[in-house]
Amino acid sequence: LARAGWRGAEWDMNPAQVAAALPEALLDKGAKGERLQGKTIGNVGRFTLGGQQAKGVFYYDKAGLQSVALTPEKAACPAVARGVLAEFGEPMGISDQVILKVVIWHDAKAANRVRLLLLGTGDCTVYYERLSDYEEIDKRLKAEGR
Repeated sequence: LARAGWRGAEWDMNPAQVAAALPEALLDKGAKGERLQGKTIGNVGRFTLGGQQAKGVFYYDKAGLQSVALTPEKAACPAVARGVLAEFGEPMGISDQVILKVVIWHDAKAANRVRLLLLGTGDCTVYYERLSDYEEIDKRLKAEGR
């Protein structure tokens, strides 16, 4: 049975549990309380994604670990995008805006929503998120043709 989460870090764990499960995910003492859309950063580290190095940031909500954001160097973004596409196949949704392209996959086995952000600047970030937070919204938007 696959665990819900990312590489041993499970959704709803606290930062100390994530650091124990994934030693590269260092407790983030410097950014204590730093927030993004109501989430707090708890761990940071360097990880390999699609054969490329990426900075990983672990975000927490009241329930615990909610998402992991992986940001490679700009030059690595095409390789990372190809790797995510190869791993997850046909996306469940694509939103193509002028300066931003968002590609979304649902990995039900791992209870993950995988979101690839491709910026017009060439930068990118891959988010692994708690699927239960987004599943209904994503399905509704897809049904509406968005």
